[in-house]
Amino acid sequence: MLTSAWTAASGGAGGVVLISGEHGVGKSRLLRDLGSWVAGTGGTVLHVSAVEARRGVPFGLLARLVHAGINADGAGCIDGSWLAELARLEPDLYARFPGAPPAPTASAVDGWRVFEALAQLLAVLSAEDPVLVMLDDLPWCDAESTGLLHALVERTRD
Repeated sequence: MLTSAWTAASGGAGGVVLISGEHGVGKSRLLRDLGSWVAGTGGTVLHVSAVEARRGVPFGLLARLVHAGINADGAGCIDGSWLAELARLEPDLYARFPGAPPAPTASAVDGWRVFEALAQLLAVLSAEDPVLVMLDDLPWCDAESTGLLHALVERTRD
């Protein structure tokens, strides 16, 4: 099922697959194996794990996704203004892109701009190669990341 879903997605039909099961049955191992296989077929793999929400920070999962994304091949093609927005979630971005503009001052639309910057990063990466985003331990995801992930799935549906 996973290889069929990847084949469809790499052909342009994006999708979402949910793997569920009891703790310790091998879900994370299955994801790692899938990621290795996809990378071997030329796909870009972004694999991040949620941490227990009460220990995490708001947008923690998305910050880890940005970190994985900016280190992927092709990330340098994203517009500098979107890099600046992503730096709100991942200040280490400046180590990879020292010439990126500084993050803008806070405003009422920060959430939307960060969300759109992440969508732009995924679009840039998928222009190079098909992209597999693997989110592990999603039940531990913080509420802020969950809301933006839902919106991101809708935004990148096509």
